[in-house]
Amino acid sequence: MTNYLNNPTSKSAMRVVVFGGYGQLGTDIVNELRSNKIDAIPLSHDDVDITDSAHVSRLIEEYSPDIIINSAALHKVDECESNPQKAKAVNMDSVENLAMICKEKDMILLHISTDYVFDGKSQEPYTEQDTPIPINVYGKTKLQGEQRIQEIGCKHFILRVASLYGNKASTQKKGNFVETMLKLAKTKDELSVVDDQYMTPTATLHIAKQIIPLIKTDEYGIYHCTCEGSCTWYEFAKEIFRLSDISIKVIPVDSSAYPANFERPRYTVLENSNLKKHRINIMPHWKEAIKQFISERRIIENKDKVEVET
Repeated sequence: MTNYLNNPTSKSAMRVVVFGGYGQLGTDIVNELRSNKIDAIPLSHDDVDITDSAHVSRLIEEYSPDIIINSAALHKVDECESNPQKAKAVNMDSVENLAMICKEKDMILLHISTDYVFDGKSQEPYTEQDTPIPINVYGKTKLQGEQRIQEIGCKHFILRVASLYGNKASTQKKGNFVETMLKLAKTKDELSVVDDQYMTPTATLHIAKQIIPLIKTDEYGIYHCTCEGSCTWYEFAKEIFRLSDISIKVIPVDSSAYPANFERPRYTVLENSNLKKHRINIMPHWKEAIKQFISERRIIENKDKVEVET
């Protein structure tokens, strides 16, 4: 493995441009890069439209990064279904452009992908060697983005992540599952939560931390990057309320209780095989991650309360 961050012959400071750098995952990535003394430049949709290839090229020329991290995506599944051309433009065409720039300029591309590239028909965790078979527009366009990166052949890390939550809620979804559950619990006595979709809740903070040892290597390719273990959304909700000391009735229901204009895979548990193969997997169990998240969230809330009172 080549350690770029500690290579004395490399630039004195590594520079990383992060598209989607103010989003839920991007914010944690930028903070983690900076805490590791890496020059991180976050770019939001207000800074650049990721589908504007000419503007993207000019910015990359201006900043001249060593690594481009792309956490920008159209990930509202229903919007992808109703607007497939927009989904393709964001999730495939813009990724193709980034890969071509990286190939031309010998930069590294770290691209965030998704568990939704799989059809959910497996009964055991998917590894990076399993064949993706997406069943909705979101999954199909994200897979197309992955494929274009590989076909173009730039130096790349493709990270498939899943079921994200973080301190900064998703800008597209206006929240995340954890925040939604806690908000609903303030006004409801009972909640119905899906109990037939299996996944692994994953904190964005830990993905950001995992990126650091990964970019210290030259072991390019596809990586699954989720917390360990698995659960249903119902089981996840129960754990959120338990850790938050909230007493509320949670009712398990089938997905059919929430009809949609698209199909969701029923099982998208990922195995971090390649991270483990290279002995750099630092992802915790999902129960450990949500415990830490709820604990830190409570500390922040108490601090804000004290500041308001004073």
